[in-house]
Amino acid sequence: MPSCCTLEDLHYAIQDVFGWLNCHLHVFIAGGDLYGVIRKSNDPLAEEDRTKDERSITLAQVVGAGVIRFRYEYDFGDCWMHEIMVEDKDAPVPADGLPLCVDGARRCPPEDVGGPDGYERLLDILGDPEDAEHEELKEWVGPRFNPEHFDKRLATALLRKQFTRTLTERAMRRQHTSAKKKKAARKPRAVWMPPPHVAGVVGPRKGA
Repeated sequence: MPSCCTLEDLHYAIQDVFGWLNCHLHVFIAGGDLYGVIRKSNDPLAEEDRTKDERSITLAQVVGAGVIRFRYEYDFGDCWMHEIMVEDKDAPVPADGLPLCVDGARRCPPEDVGGPDGYERLLDILGDPEDAEHEELKEWVGPRFNPEHFDKRLATALLRKQFTRTLTERAMRRQHTSAKKKKAARKPRAVWMPPPHVAGVVGPRKGA
């Protein structure tokens, strides 16, 4: 991952490599702080949210603060907790600046499987054709499900596709913002002018 990437970028990278669909909430815990998606509440009685905007901090800033291990939690119901470790902050970055998957193992658990315990139970049932739920869960995961399979090239392709789209969207937003600023600078400002004096002819009064 390029060091200029934000924690939001890292979230999408994890989702792409794991094959998840970004269906649930998530949070990073780094250096004692929480980073995630900021959600404003109109409830005056709601507790203050200590979560900071994950778009506001880059990986370079995380590492620069001395953090080399931090956590990422996805799906607060299933509670998938991941430990992220920075192994080499000076590793060369591809010439195009896009991330890549160096290595991996095994397939990601399906969404909404019930967390680590639920996934372990799923694998036990899939491995036992005599189990009453075998056929139902086999149909649920689909015919291509293989818990031992991992495709590094596919993971890298998904990463690069996502980040190419992300960089394009950011460039378009910057262009749009820049165009709005230029348009506002060119727009003439309204200047207040006093109303013109209207000259009139006063005729003789009646009965004069």
